[in-house]
Amino acid sequence: MRNTQWTRHMAGVGLPTYAEQADRMGVSPTTVGRVVTGKTTPSPGIISAALLITGRPFEDLFEVVTEHARRQEVTAA
Repeated sequence: MRNTQWTRHMAGVGLPTYAEQADRMGVSPTTVGRVVTGKTTPSPGIISAALLITGRPFEDLFEVVTEHARRQEVTAA
């Protein structure tokens, strides 16, 4: 998740809060918050909704993190 870009692009389409984003996506604000902060992996539905809402390409809002890279982050912390 590229949370800085997410915040900027969502605000750019008039959805500055998690509550507004969640309402538009049909999920809870808690779900949006957990996705944006990296606590939850975004579902295909959230990914597609975010791309449709913002009109941005995948790479502007998300990044692919392999399981290997994720394990390295955990062991480095």
